Amino acid sequence: MTCNQPRVGAVKEMQNRQPIDPAQLEVRLFGVPVFLKSGNPLVLPGRKNRALLSYLVMAPGIDHSRDRLVELLWPRSTVLGGRASLRQALSGLRSALNDPDSQLLVASRDTVSLETAGVRSDASFLDGLDSERNAGAYAVPDLRGQFLDGLTGISPEFDSWRAAEEARLSALAIRYFCQMAESAETDHHLADAAAFLSRALEFDPMDEALTRHLMQVHVRLGHSAKALGLFRVLQTQTLSDLGVMPERETQDLAREIQAQRQRRPALSVSKVASNDHQPNKFEPPPQTHYAKAGDLSIAYQITGAGPVDLVYVSGWVSNLDVSWEHPVYARFLHRLGRLARVIRFDKRGTGLSDRNVGYPTLEQRMDDVRTVMDAAGSQSAVLFGTSEGGNLCMLFAATHPERTAGLILYGAFARGLWAADYPWAKTMTQVEAELAEIEREWGGAFDLSNGAPSLADDPTARNWFAAYFRQSASPQDAIALWRWSAEIDMRPILPAIRVPTLVIHRSGDRWVKIDEGRYLGKHIAGARFVELPGDDHIIWAGDTDGVFSQIEAQLLQLDTHAVETVLATLMCLGLEHPPVSREQAQNVAMIVQQEVEKSGGTLHSRRPDLFLGSFPGPTRAICCAWSIRQRLTDLMCKARASIHTGECSRTIDGLEGVAVTIAERLMGFAASGDIIVSQTVRDLIVGSPLQLDKGSSMALGENSESLNTYALISTEPEH
Repeated sequence: MTCNQPRVGAVKEMQNRQPIDPAQLEVRLFGVPVFLKSGNPLVLPGRKNRALLSYLVMAPGIDHSRDRLVELLWPRSTVLGGRASLRQALSGLRSALNDPDSQLLVASRDTVSLETAGVRSDASFLDGLDSERNAGAYAVPDLRGQFLDGLTGISPEFDSWRAAEEARLSALAIRYFCQMAESAETDHHLADAAAFLSRALEFDPMDEALTRHLMQVHVRLGHSAKALGLFRVLQTQTLSDLGVMPERETQDLAREIQAQRQRRPALSVSKVASNDHQPNKFEPPPQTHYAKAGDLSIAYQITGAGPVDLVYVSGWVSNLDVSWEHPVYARFLHRLGRLARVIRFDKRGTGLSDRNVGYPTLEQRMDDVRTVMDAAGSQSAVLFGTSEGGNLCMLFAATHPERTAGLILYGAFARGLWAADYPWAKTMTQVEAELAEIEREWGGAFDLSNGAPSLADDPTARNWFAAYFRQSASPQDAIALWRWSAEIDMRPILPAIRVPTLVIHRSGDRWVKIDEGRYLGKHIAGARFVELPGDDHIIWAGDTDGVFSQIEAQLLQLDTHAVETVLATLMCLGLEHPPVSREQAQNVAMIVQQEVEKSGGTLHSRRPDLFLGSFPGPTRAICCAWSIRQRLTDLMCKARASIHTGECSRTIDGLEGVAVTIAERLMGFAASGDIIVSQTVRDLIVGSPLQLDKGSSMALGENSESLNTYALISTEPEH
């Protein structure tokens, strides 16, 4: 939808409009409906009561036939029963509105209406703009959320009316925000224009004309990374929903913006270094914000104003505020902020985020990255992970390539424990010795001889590290998270990473060996591996010029990438016996669909005896399989499930690839009532309370390795 030129002065009048005295009845219909009487919220029990009042509000002053209202809201009732239900609903509304004399809600023997003068709504605001009917009397409403959210399923006819009204009002809202944006552009208020266009896109995320307009405004603001991020989001949506790429005009604009970014003069590292804050200059830490991840609060901070968003994920434990108290660390963060808009957060269980969260899974921590990005308004970002933080970034990049502009790993590793084919990691004996030392020495001056040898003889640095760790985690949490990182195995995930990747490693790193960095560089497709001199594992210790030089070069080379493959957890669900009747088949299909969607998954194919669904993480898939199995048992229908995580190709028909084949072949190892998972799934649910029993080993094909399977034996998992 294109943005029409607004009437002269109309937009400025709308911007300057002040709230008027509260109407008798003020209603917000976008989002969950909210009803206010003289400014005070009303409690309207019952969805049909809220639906009835919403319907009347949409057409105040109109006499609605009682029979029409009965057909709309109680279509299955008899004539007498429907009329009785309507009388009861009107009585409840009159009581809630405190309108015993029917001055606002007017009802006759055959009709019902609301008085026009006493009603104001966000929908009326949009209609008023179109017709000038009382347009000047409305304060600008919020206009956020789905129209009449929560009132679907009242009846087929009501749903049809609601959908039609939502489409009509969305078109009006888009036109309104476009007018506001064009007026803001005329006044050279580009930031306001971008905000208005973003609001318009909320009503139609696949409007390519709007997307191009917003991309161009972002470029004029110097935010080319945000412009390219918009394109990636649009590309993902069109591929997922329509099976096609964006329009040629949109693709050409994205290529032009990317070319301009690559022609941009490089920022000299030496110049950045000369402008660094002095180590002894005190600055208060930036404001700390909180994002909700379920019931938990995740602390995050935003610094810098570079052209690209960069999510920095530190290793082991962290504390956002205390990190600014060490001058060398603070200087590193300031310097990073000259290259990007930096988003940092404390992982769940550490720092300023909620503590005592138990033993988090890698999937949960990965979801925290997405939660923080959403809260920070970042559609697409470069993921920058150091040490154990690299594992979260790798999983996120493979699972959400559409939101990952690039991946940077420093001092990262693929596996936490020694294996015959990964001989550089620590043995379990070494890990246990480290855990004993942490428990014994926690709180005292920290030994930096391995982590940061360049600071090992600096007592100030050692004492600061001790305070930093004390304020980052409790001794028990620190031990649990150290043990957790030792159990990680990311090797099956690496082939699924298809975003531009830079792997940086210092040659003498004593905590994570250089061979581990080389392993990542070799097994991530197209990764650029850079070996730097030095033996500090801590990224901001020692000489950081080489680190910044490589990061800057990587950011300048970023390009848009088509999301053709994705890491997904696949669930194959089989029935012991196909449904014997059409009704039973429909009930089974409905249960599977409901549980897959409730768990955040997508159902790709269904047969009478086999279903295939995909999920962004393994615990969701396991919980879904468990719930389906329990519900089907009530129908006297036995089910079994197999779950595998792997790289899949996106097609118009859904997902395909080796991972799908493996998930289907795993079904051959599942007995009636079993839920079995692959070795890859087992590695990704480290930290989960789910218990697994070692099962069989299956050959993937001639001359290929075998794949271990595990059977779920725990009690019901938490969703």
